[in-house]
Amino acid sequence: SYAPAYYILGNIYYEQNRYRKAIGYYKKATKLDDKNALYHLKLGDCYYRSEIYYNALNEINTSINLRSNDAMAYFLKGITIYKQAVLQELVNAFLEILSENNSKDKTNQPADLNKPKTSFNPVKKHQVYVDMAKAFKNAVDLKPNFMEATFNLALTYHEMGSTDEAKKYYLRTIQLRPNLIRVHLKLAELYTQ
Repeated sequence: SYAPAYYILGNIYYEQNRYRKAIGYYKKATKLDDKNALYHLKLGDCYYRSEIYYNALNEINTSINLRSNDAMAYFLKGITIYKQAVLQELVNAFLEILSENNSKDKTNQPADLNKPKTSFNPVKKHQVYVDMAKAFKNAVDLKPNFMEATFNLALTYHEMGSTDEAKKYYLRTIQLRPNLIRVHLKLAELYTQ
């Protein structure tokens, strides 16, 4: 099979930060060897870095389904869920502006771009955080010294209002990286709330 050769070519472009070019080679590798979790994870990572979050999440989920003990896959899933939700929120706001512009065009009135837009659906926002927390928690459970996943889990719990869990994972992050200023600031913010 030529799958490893395509994977290596993808890695060459990946290392050059040419993620869209790498995608083509990783896709060929996954087509030839669709049971290789690493190929799907690298493809998902390239989609993520190319800001194609829907495809990234699909490939990352495929990788997790093939190899459920990969902490990095769960970490990538967590950050991709967040980015996809933010992108969807921006798209919805943009569509709302377009809709308003179309209706204003008919009356020859300018659209009010300073008017507050519809806020992110709180139920959906909560579900996004629940999904992120689950992904980061899986990463931390699989690799307890994974500082980035631990810190992102703390941040997610903090946003959810789960202060005890947030404190627990901020303190754990400090154990892993004592000189990380941002975690100390977030922990202080938590204590002042």
